[in-house]
Amino acid sequence: MPSGTAGEEDSGAGDRRLSWVPMGRASAGMMSPTPHYYMVEGRAAEIARASGSPAGGAEHLFLGMLHDGGWPVSAISGLVDLDRAEAAVRGILDSPGYSPPPPPRFTGAGGYVQPSWGARVAAEMGDSHLGLEHALLAMIRDRETVPARALAGLADLDVLDAAVAEAASAPVGPHE
Repeated sequence: MPSGTAGEEDSGAGDRRLSWVPMGRASAGMMSPTPHYYMVEGRAAEIARASGSPAGGAEHLFLGMLHDGGWPVSAISGLVDLDRAEAAVRGILDSPGYSPPPPPRFTGAGGYVQPSWGARVAAEMGDSHLGLEHALLAMIRDRETVPARALAGLADLDVLDAAVAEAASAPVGPHE
């Protein structure tokens, strides 16, 4: 499944359709997204397309993480009801005041490219990879994102941030 950023393009017939722009090393600095990030990012693109969004945003990536059910949402599953979190995100998406994310604005050699969610957090943490934990932390820390707004009504965002950061920095045992 391709990974990248969803955006709109004109098919030439005057209609607008969702496009997918590959991401990777160029958009995430020198960090490579993990295979798990790519997989969930692909699911996020499907969610964005199905909802009619012109681009994939934090809300779609967060829903992809919830549908995946694994890392990093497993780090917060004891602190927030994940079904309620999904319902809260969907409630925001269905509200009259919701505006979908705009199409990507940055141009690169392959067309429009949007930076990966979490790249800045990964760099701040000194990590050499870009994982979903970085994306989730970025969403929680940017209190204007749909995921942060949805989670704020269900749990303390600082506690969620601390739980993800602690789990991300925990040493990996020999069986892991």
